[in-house]
Amino acid sequence: MNVIIQIAIGYCLATAAGLRIFVTLLVWAIASKMGLIMSDKNWQISPLTLSICTIGAVVEVAVFFRPRLDNLMDAVALPLATVAGTLLMASVLPSLPPWGRWLIAIIGGAVALLLQITTTLLRAQITKTTGGVNNGLFATIELGGCLGLLLLALLEPRLAALAALGLTIAAARYLWLRLPPGMIPKGSP
Repeated sequence: MNVIIQIAIGYCLATAAGLRIFVTLLVWAIASKMGLIMSDKNWQISPLTLSICTIGAVVEVAVFFRPRLDNLMDAVALPLATVAGTLLMASVLPSLPPWGRWLIAIIGGAVALLLQITTTLLRAQITKTTGGVNNGLFATIELGGCLGLLLLALLEPRLAALAALGLTIAAARYLWLRLPPGMIPKGSP
């Protein structure tokens, strides 16, 4: 597989992990097991791995549909998303030397963290303004975005990478606009 396609798939996986960690891990595990995604031989997908990812995905989806619990889950998800994004990116780059694989994988972790921070702040804002009434709608949008991105990554990785890049830019812009006035460098837009 072309290295560019591998990077595109890894980028999409890392972005999706920023939205839903265990759902992304489950789709990655199933796709790897079916041979749809080329993964490193060190990342063997066992029945135990599939079971853990399935249980994690069910719990993750259920928790994010419960107001207040979803905000608590966000605190746990921040570091997990970073680790998952890094490992997912590294797992689909078997043709690169280890130093190159992990250098690119760090970018995947950063992207997952960026998306997770953004969704955490958005969820907190929604909880504050609606008392948690619209949290289920936001959870549905997150889950749909994650699954849509993953499906697109399996069908057309380059187009999926553009969609993931759009999400990354939107998340970065959202965070940039929320910086305190003293933190914005002079001469910035």
